[in-house]
Amino acid sequence: MKSLVLDVQNVGKGFGGLRAIDNICFQLFKGEILSVIGPNGAGKTTLFNCLSGFYQPDEGAILLGGKSIVGKKPYQICCLGMARTFQNIRLFNHLSLLDNVLVADSNHHRTSILGILFRTSEYQKFQHLAKERAMKWLSFVGIEGDLRMKAGHLSYGNQRRLEIARALATDPQVILLDEPGAGLNPSEIGGMIDLISKMRTIGITVILIEHHMKVVMDISDRILVLDHGEELAVGTPEEIRKHPQVIKAYLGGSEKKGGSS
Repeated sequence: MKSLVLDVQNVGKGFGGLRAIDNICFQLFKGEILSVIGPNGAGKTTLFNCLSGFYQPDEGAILLGGKSIVGKKPYQICCLGMARTFQNIRLFNHLSLLDNVLVADSNHHRTSILGILFRTSEYQKFQHLAKERAMKWLSFVGIEGDLRMKAGHLSYGNQRRLEIARALATDPQVILLDEPGAGLNPSEIGGMIDLISKMRTIGITVILIEHHMKVVMDISDRILVLDHGEELAVGTPEEIRKHPQVIKAYLGGSEKKGGSS
């Protein structure tokens, strides 16, 4: 039986008189993939911001591994096991691929200040292990070559992969992917589908916002459809594909054309 990783209970968030999300509920188990879809302004990003601590919900509960994360800062939530990527890539372009991932590995630090200053054997051991972990995640996402290359010199598709490697380096239970397919060509989209599916095989739970319906339909265990901040439907890809309200509100045009929305 899979273990419950994330429990979202009646979460709501408003801005002035506008309810951005209202009464959002779902549970996720280890290794599941949930896609969150909906028209622009449906509340998808607000939900991600509440989950990751960038916004504090006005009501409801969010339990990560059975512990409440409401009221915690983003870095605290990250240390508890939830990582995030962004629609607009946020890399340290002047740092190498390796150093970008090593920065994210900092939550594994156990070395004392004196150890760092005097480069003790404990510190050197830590540095070696951190480098090994970083190289493992770069290999996992399929980035090979000169790890000393500046992140800003990567292709756009590999920058997306590097951002995911950096998130994975925080050792998350749950990873939030905000439009990982944005800006990718069809070949890169296929590679991204493979990468997200690969995360499942190592027990990572994934929530993604995505407009590419091929990505959503190919990899999701369940799909949560939002409309005007409320749950319109939740179900398997096949259930969502046939849901009349979803077809009317969101899927109809893109599904008939076979494109993204």
